[in-house]
Amino acid sequence: MKKKTKASKQKLNNLLMILLLTAVLLIMSTYAWFTANRTVNIDAIDVKVATSSGLQISADGITWKTVLTKDDVFSAYNTYGSSVNQLPSIMAPVSSALELDANGHLKMFFGKVEANLDTTSDTYGQYLLTSTLQTDVASNTVTTTGEFDKGYYMAFDVFLKVETEASELYMSGSVTEPTTVKGLANAARVALIKGPNTAAVDATSGEIQALPTTGGTVMMWEPNADAHTINGVNNATALGWATITAGEGNGTIAYDGVKAEKAGVVLADATAAKDPDTFAAATPTWATPKSGTPSMLMPGGLAAGVTKYRIYLWVEGQDVDCENNASGTDVQYDLSFSLDPFATATGGGTNP
Repeated sequence: MKKKTKASKQKLNNLLMILLLTAVLLIMSTYAWFTANRTVNIDAIDVKVATSSGLQISADGITWKTVLTKDDVFSAYNTYGSSVNQLPSIMAPVSSALELDANGHLKMFFGKVEANLDTTSDTYGQYLLTSTLQTDVASNTVTTTGEFDKGYYMAFDVFLKVETEASELYMSGSVTEPTTVKGLANAARVALIKGPNTAAVDATSGEIQALPTTGGTVMMWEPNADAHTINGVNNATALGWATITAGEGNGTIAYDGVKAEKAGVVLADATAAKDPDTFAAATPTWATPKSGTPSMLMPGGLAAGVTKYRIYLWVEGQDVDCENNASGTDVQYDLSFSLDPFATATGGGTNP
């Protein structure tokens, strides 16, 4: 990809897009994969995208704006018939090994953990994990009767249009608990799928909407990767997955995401080493500390024209910090994108 001239880079200088995703998660008593099997109630989701200096954004490939709101994303199905924008009012822990399905969507698995009370079983008294493959669904098709059988995480498409090529694109952000800090943000994940094809600047809406994410680039961000509560530490010890200490500055803990459906896996054995057919390493593209502002280089930059991104937000059940005591709090996702490295970065994070 050609380098921009200094002049053109200046023209598109600094912040091009700010994506603010606020998910207030109110949940009932939970523990490691939320063994109480209760969902996460989202009190409010605020999605706002602001752009400047030549970059435009759209939820349907028809209406181009400098600010995209939650309503734009939610109602995109009215003009973008094939959209599958999932913005549920209930969430629950899920897991992914970052593989794509045939539709170019991230394979996500809902995990349900129950104690085995069968006294004749070899695993009597242990927690067993059952993983179930999820299918992304449009929010207008999700009901709120009881616990969902679908729609446990957030997923939506956005289209970015830029007149001239941008060889570098950076992402920054944070995932925090703005009210009561219990450690749930330590289990948060963000994934972006960059489509492999770009439509021309003057492409029709049909051509833009047809852009695939199949065969695209999957990027996953693990924020707060070095932070763990004492309850997360105890959970890691109980499962035998890691030896860590509470607080910040502890480094990234490797974990294995779910890649296939299976019932009755002993929770402590939910690893690729013990069950490679069901679990696989979920290696983050970027793993950043809780403190500081990361500056993460996005692979490939932006080609001139229209590029499709699919964004996923979830609570990772295989993270040791996804445990009962992290319940009853709210989590706020803040993402921002720029053509230049973020000046306030503290050096945290892993670039591709």
